[in-house]
This record gives sequence, structure tokens and C-alpha cells, in this order.
Amino acid sequence: MIVYRATELDEKMSRTHPWTFAVHDPNCRYVDFRTEPERIESALEDFRPWDQYPAVERFYALLRWLNGPGSLFETNDCLLRIEDNTDPVRPYKLQAAGRLMLFPSDMRLTCAPGFIEWMMQCFEHYLRQIQPSAPAAAVGIAKGPCWFKSADAEGQELILYFWAWGDTHDATMENLERIFERIRMAAESANEDVRATLIPNDK
Repeated sequence: MIVYRATELDEKMSRTHPWTFAVHDPNCRYVDFRTEPERIESALEDFRPWDQYPAVERFYALLRWLNGPGSLFETNDCLLRIEDNTDPVRPYKLQAAGRLMLFPSDMRLTCAPGFIEWMMQCFEHYLRQIQPSAPAAAVGIAKGPCWFKSADAEGQELILYFWAWGDTHDATMENLERIFERIRMAAESANEDVRATLIPNDK
């Protein structure tokens, strides 16, 4: 699995958290999965058409954990597209592509200058440590500014872009499941680093 710092995918325009609805689709509305985890399966319209695959259930489990009581993070947005592959570098028929946006719930960290750089390095470190032997998978690590209403301040979100390829839907989704498994492992390790290193008094 390729893991790299995707500077070309850094967002320049600031988002808002919590947001209300997507500009491209007013029916796509923000749901706080920390307070309503039971809506994860029904709210993710990009994932529902593929929920017969284990990869999607693994992603739902990832979101439940990231937004759950054992996590210091929470999520803001995610996306999934599965379509014909047009990348000439990848000799596969299909591509699954998407993103996951997350940040620490503690605004002292999320809005602290330089914290996002530490967070990106942390995720890159752990993702590189636990790479599966799957050349048909990649994760790009990026960032984006966000105005956090609860803090009345701007901070930065971590954006994990992911790609999986395959000649069939089954093969593509198997590679996607491997990515979600590794993101969960990296997030759990990063979570412990945040808990132990940055906020020792808040354990």
C-alpha cells in the first residue's frame, strides 16, 4: 500500500464545523455521529449502495470507534466513489476512491498552531508501519482549514484520501477493506499518542 503526504490535495478554502448541508446536494446533511451513532449506516449515502461488502461494514465500525467514547477524535465528512479506472498507471478496470476527515475533539489541540503537522506525521508513521502487501491500494495524507463554531476559532482537519483498485468489484472492495483496517489501526495508535504525550493531565 502506498502511503504519502498528499500536499497537492491540501484544501485551501475553509470549511465550517458543524456544517449544515452540502452545496452540491441539499439532501446531504451533517449528522453528529458522537451523539447519534445509530445513524451512521443510514446517513452515508455514498456507502449505502455497497453495504453488502465487508469493506463498508468495516468503515462503519471505524466511524463508530472514531466518534465513540474511547476515541479523542471525531469525524466531519467522508466520501466514496466506485467507478471505471482511468489512471493509466494502474492496470485495473475499477477504482474506489474517497476521503475521511477527522480532528481531535479537544479544540485546544485542533486549533493549536502546528498541531496538524504533528497529526499528519503521526498517521503517516503508523500507516507506513502497518502496510499490507497490496500494491492496489494507496492513502494520501492531507489537511484543510476549518472554522469550529464551538471554539469560535479556525483550526485544521486531517484528511485521509484513499484509493483501491481491482478488476472486479469483489477484488476492489477487498483492497478497500484492507485500507480501512489499516486506518483503524493507525488511528488507535495515534489516539494513544495524543492521550499519553499531548494531554497527560486529561487521561
